[in-house]
Amino acid sequence: MYIKIADLKFEICSYSRLTIVSFYAFIECFVSSIGFSYLQRNVNTLSSEDKITLSGLKNNNGNIPLKYKIEKYQKIIRKDNKAKIIVSDSKQIKEPFSSFFNKYEELRNSAVHFSPIKKEPIWLKPEEWVENVNVFSKLSIQLGLEFWQSCYEQYDNPDYLGRFNFNDLYQISKNKIESTDKIKLEINKVI
Repeated sequence: MYIKIADLKFEICSYSRLTIVSFYAFIECFVSSIGFSYLQRNVNTLSSEDKITLSGLKNNNGNIPLKYKIEKYQKIIRKDNKAKIIVSDSKQIKEPFSSFFNKYEELRNSAVHFSPIKKEPIWLKPEEWVENVNVFSKLSIQLGLEFWQSCYEQYDNPDYLGRFNFNDLYQISKNKIESTDKIKLEINKVI
């Protein structure tokens, strides 16, 4: 029984780390997609510098950091050319961006590039991982929504992402898991 409990705890921690990494990657992809979509729709009216920035590349072909994209994309996309969300200044950064970058980005970095020196610990108890996942999933959805609203104040929240309604997205995920479980049961009956 001890081995089964240890295996279960290991699975919880492993899937939780993967969830943190996945939600972080979702935000990176979402922000990049906003920039690239704007670039494609406005390619003929943008400056060369803005085209490079919205493509996600620096002039030396390196990638632009997420914090820079969040601030710069707003300035390019918004009609008033302002960044309502500031993430580069520790005195101006607000929630959910503060927690995203100050805690969860570090936790994500530790899960992806673990080193025992100067990084968030990834050896957490399963219940601590689950709590982090619960908080970070909601925080990521909120962050994505706030970024969208800052860039596109005049539009509704994006339909293609369930308008960033966490409860609806959670229910869709839950329904998919239940559906998958039913399929597994049906397959096991056949086998």
